[in-house]
Amino acid sequence: MSEGKGRVGRYVLATAKGILLWLAVFVPSMIIGALATLLSGNDVLGAVLIQVLFLVLSIVITRLALRRNCEFLGFRGVVPALMVKVFLTTLAIAVAIAYVEFYLVSTHGFKSPVPGIKQNIALYIFMALILAPVCEETLFRGVLLGYMLEKQLDSWISIITSAALFSLVHLLPFSAAPIHQRIFVVSTAFMMSIIAGHLRRKTGSIIPAVITHSSFNLGGSIVSYVCAIAEL
Repeated sequence: MSEGKGRVGRYVLATAKGILLWLAVFVPSMIIGALATLLSGNDVLGAVLIQVLFLVLSIVITRLALRRNCEFLGFRGVVPALMVKVFLTTLAIAVAIAYVEFYLVSTHGFKSPVPGIKQNIALYIFMALILAPVCEETLFRGVLLGYMLEKQLDSWISIITSAALFSLVHLLPFSAAPIHQRIFVVSTAFMMSIIAGHLRRKTGSIIPAVITHSSFNLGGSIVSYVCAIAEL
């Protein structure tokens, strides 16, 4: 009995430490980003700064607090064939999920997570397909999930924990959005995170997770665009 309690205690402690590491990156990034938005009046600047800080502070925390190199975060290569397979598979899944969700609910009144960003198409594409996937995956599947997996916690509970936090965090920029959009965002983010977390655990790299994240953003954008054209 005492051995079982000790195992549970170690599990809880390791989970708490992983979440604290995540908070050490997430909270300062959000505060600095919010201040930048407030002082500049530019929502796009604040959003970009948050993403950059996710990446930079994740590396800093890894090096200073954990005394580990960037390989701990999953910065390691994978074979090109796997990257292509992940991209095609997850894009197909993303398009299917987005189509079902858009079919079930009207997209009327949907809000952009960053006001004004779609006015600059190049920046929007860069943000959705490169910057956000790289920076957010470094934090969620690199720092948080990487730490929990290294401590040999149950892999699926670790994956679900990072997925749940990722999903809840994505509610923040949609606080003024319709309820059906918020449900859409949370459910899609959670499903994407489960796939990304599984690939991170299986390959030891966050590259497949980044590709999955990018594919889901691309798939959602494609379906949204097609639905908008269809409604004209």
